[in-house]
Parts: sequence; structure tokens; C-alpha cells
Amino acid sequence: MAYDIRKTDGTVFVTVEDGTLDNTTTSIQFVGKRYPEYGLILNENDLHQLENFANPTPPLNPVIGQMWFDNTPSIEGIKVYTGGVTGWRGLGFSNNFSDSTIRDNLTFLGTARFTNDVIFDGIVELGSEQVMTFAGTSLFNGAVTFSSTPAFNSGMTIIGTTTASAITSSGNITAVGSVLSNIAFHVNEYGAGLSPTTITGTLAMYGAEIDGLDNRTVLYLNFAGVDGATTVTDLSPGTQLNGGTGPNNSIAFNGTAAIDIYRTRLANGSLLLDGGSDFLTITDNINYDFGIAPFVMDGWIYTVAASTAQVIFAKGTATSDRWEIFINSSDALAFEYSDGSDTISISGGNIPTFRWIHWAIERETDTTNSIFTLYLDGNRVATATVVLADYNFDDITGNVFIGQRSYGTFEYFDGNMDEIRVETEAKYFGGFRPRQITNDNNDGLFYKNSAGLEFRTTFETNNW
Repeated sequence: MAYDIRKTDGTVFVTVEDGTLDNTTTSIQFVGKRYPEYGLILNENDLHQLENFANPTPPLNPVIGQMWFDNTPSIEGIKVYTGGVTGWRGLGFSNNFSDSTIRDNLTFLGTARFTNDVIFDGIVELGSEQVMTFAGTSLFNGAVTFSSTPAFNSGMTIIGTTTASAITSSGNITAVGSVLSNIAFHVNEYGAGLSPTTITGTLAMYGAEIDGLDNRTVLYLNFAGVDGATTVTDLSPGTQLNGGTGPNNSIAFNGTAAIDIYRTRLANGSLLLDGGSDFLTITDNINYDFGIAPFVMDGWIYTVAASTAQVIFAKGTATSDRWEIFINSSDALAFEYSDGSDTISISGGNIPTFRWIHWAIERETDTTNSIFTLYLDGNRVATATVVLADYNFDDITGNVFIGQRSYGTFEYFDGNMDEIRVETEAKYFGGFRPRQITNDNNDGLFYKNSAGLEFRTTFETNNW
């Protein structure tokens, strides 16, 4: 009679026929009735389980919950099999560590304190309920995810890709090729705000990104400020970070344009425009001399006017010397370019009233063509492919305008704008999902994909 081998929950896991040996289903061997040398097989099974399959390579055909002692000299640690893409995971620690080099992947399930210097070569994950204190200098060579707020008292160096909700550091931070997401750095560093991250030491960035602000960001306006204020600081790094060449932008408020703290995405202010006389002017500078290179312009809008043409972002002096992103009279997002000989006009999607929506215009290039793409809330709504050399943005003269155009029918914007940004790179490549509004405060930044230099990751709500 065959043996039905049952799991802890009572379900049949495998059936072993009489006189047979099953040595493929799991890491141990299942013996059928009257199989020769069954005693030796059972004894070896027991020994393998006692030593947790100690070996530098994992046991074959593991089952969920199985333990494995990885006895690689540089690791020597217990792992548990969790199945799926996660596979083998190092056990969580709740401990006080001294000088350490940790090459295994780690998930911290409890509070951890590292009293001296520590090096992580594997993946490190810290959940939202844990507290982690690094008293010594920390080096992260692998990917790091901080869902809670770790404290680095002597600084840290990050070489792998890193995401974080917040960091507190009284030491220096060096980020080499990292992505630091959803982090607002201390006002004395790059003027990006006081929380959630405070760095009182030196911040050094080498090919790294902070909330999407890097040496390719040539304009960044978050309109944080006092209600009714008529100034805004351009927070783009400019020449401050990693060799960026563009100057910070000179911005003037016109009409009754002002900061509004009552209708805002980030709970710290937005730009309020009345639809009749309000607009911002940015003095022309080399930040907008894209030439035939890639770029992205994007931001958030909240309009209160329907079926009305409204300019969002524009540059130029006449119908034959301009580029414009605007809402047309059919409530679609539109982009137009004209240099007197070549023109582009694309539009698509539907922009609702009384709701925040994310807009973007992107230019991708190859050796012969430019691809212009419009996005609403990360969805591609219009695209055009044109000859690369025919559309040189250096040919467009005049100042940059937010909320109107400079000639003819001004088509003022009626509502609020927030998080306006310009970057000298293409990054969306056909679609993305911006961070969604999650509460009345609309908190959290939305910009940067976390897929390294390719920027092809599609974002889910609240995942950074």
C-alpha cells in the first residue's frame, strides 16, 4: 500500500508507492514500503535536518519554512525558505552588533543597534515599525530599503540603489550612484525643506539623485511658503550639485499671482492664478536651450475652468517663435512648437476641473528622429515623431511663462499649479504612474522612477 505523506495542515504533500524512493520532491528522501536500506536513508534524513542542510549551496527542491545553514565562510548564517521570488531569506535580528561585515541579505524584524562600524554587502530591508541606530560609520554596498527612520550618528556611505522614507544623520552622508527617494534635505544643504530628513553633516553626491533633483534638473518649483507670498525659490541644483551647468532661474510674479496654502498637493503651498491677469515670468537663460537633446517638463495642475484654453508653460515671442504646453478649448492637454518653418501640434486626454492631475511633455531622441509624448497622470495621451534636426529648441527666443503666453490672446490659467519641474533627459519611455493623492494634505513627492538610469519602472501608490 502506498504512503500518503501529509503536511502539518493535513493535506497530502506526496504519495510514495511501495518499493520506491522519492528523492526529487524535496531536499530529503521519502521511502516507500519495503524499499531496501531504508534505515540508512532515514538516518541521513535526520542528520541533514539536524545540521540544517549545512552547505555553501542551498538544498534542492526546498519547501516553504525549510531552514538552511549557509556555511560559506564569509556568511555562516541561517536562512529560511519563503518561496516565490523572495526565495531564501536571512533570519531577522534583534540584537546589538559590534564591528561587523554582513554579506548576507538581511530583513530586520525588530530594533537593531550597531555600536561600531558596519559593512553591508547584501540587501538590507528595515520595516516601518523598527528603530535602527548606527553609531559607527556604515557602508552599504547592496540595495537598501528604509521604511522607518534610521539614525546615522557617524555618517554613512551608500553605493547601491537606496530608497528611504526618512533619514536622520548627525554625520556625513556620501551617496554613490544611489537613489534617495521621498527625502527632503535640510535647508542648509539644498533648500529642500526641514523634514522628514535632517542632515547636519556634509552631503556628498556622486551620480546620485535626491527626490528626482540631480544635475539634469534645471527647474524645480514646489511653491512652499506663506499664504499670499509673491516669491518662490527655484530648488533645482543648478551648479550646486554634481557639475550641473545651468544657473538657478530668476522668477517674477505678475498680476495677483501668489502662494496659496489652502489648495495644495504637498500641504506646503501651491501657485494660485486667477485666470484674468496672473502669471509668472522666468528670465530667458541657457536652462531652456535644449537644442535637439531630450527633455522632460512636468508638474501638477488644478483648474476650475472648463472648455477654456489655458496656458500652463510656454516660451516664445510670437506664433512663429514659441513652444507651449496648454489646455485647449476641448479640455485636452496640448503641445505646440513653431520656429517659423517647422511646427508640431499634438493633443489628447481630458483634464477634469476641481481635481489635481499630473501633466508631462517628454522628448526622446535617436540618431534621426525626435519623439514628443504628452502624459496625463502617467498615461500617454498623444505622441508625434519628427525629424530630429528640424526642431532645435535653441531657435526659440524670449522668456519662459507660467500661466500665460506672451503674445496675442494670453489664455491665462485659472486655478492652481504645483511641483513644476524641467529636466534635460528623457525618462518616462511610454508610461508611468505618479505618486497619487492619498489624503487632504496630498503629502509626498511623486517624481523619480527608481530603475537606475533607464527610468522604466511603473510606480504604485505610496511605494516611496
